[in-house]
Amino acid sequence: MNTIYYLYPIHNKVSFQFISRQHIRYLKAKLQNNVKIIEVDVDTFDPTAWGFNRKLIIHPLFYPFFEGVRKEANVKIGKLNQCLNKGFKIIAFDTADSDRISEKAVDLANKVEAVVVPSNFAREVYEKSGVYKPIHVVPHGIPDEFMVNDKTITHPDLAKLKELKEKNNFIFILFHIFHSGYRKGVDLFAKAMSIVQKENPNAIILAKRFEGLDPYLPLLRQLRCIEIGSYLELDAYKQLYDLSDIQFWLLVVGDLKRMRLKV
Repeated sequence: MNTIYYLYPIHNKVSFQFISRQHIRYLKAKLQNNVKIIEVDVDTFDPTAWGFNRKLIIHPLFYPFFEGVRKEANVKIGKLNQCLNKGFKIIAFDTADSDRISEKAVDLANKVEAVVVPSNFAREVYEKSGVYKPIHVVPHGIPDEFMVNDKTITHPDLAKLKELKEKNNFIFILFHIFHSGYRKGVDLFAKAMSIVQKENPNAIILAKRFEGLDPYLPLLRQLRCIEIGSYLELDAYKQLYDLSDIQFWLLVVGDLKRMRLKV
């Protein structure tokens, strides 16, 4: 049986974690018993005992290896080079946050066998920046749980919000604030919502966040805002979208052709 090591942020709760787990679920369903997938934390991996000529997927490629983003970046670059010296075949996932990636990012991308990005825009950015390794486009998909037509709210906390909404004739505006508040445009969203709520007092922000608090969260707390900090399984997450009247997405920078799901 072939083995694939899938490196992704297991303990660092960022969007790469969610997308990686969906990829792993899909791979297991498609490959079934033909391939064994070993999940490894990209922030703490150690290839010393992995042997030679292994197959590796790294998701994402850039942030774990950039000095300043992680103190251990140089150490992890050494581990990546160790994998390459052992003859590992590496495929990496990442995206583009602007119309150019840095020379260091280009160097990292050219170390691996191939790079997978979520849009044609990202592929063009990589190519123009100097990446010469094969670049494949795999758009972010939609989980099966989101394809169900039933809009019944069964999650206890969301059911209470539904009751509150109907009782007060609220309009729920869903906004995600997981991390990188400035990059996600929280300050701009807060300014816009302060105007909206003056004219429409029944417009309420549903702020979906992680357990950790983003530094920009206080801007939303000054407004009429309900925070949802608990972890939601995919079926409950779909209910959160169904409960919302508007989903607001704003990126100061990011993949310009990123697909967004609006239920």
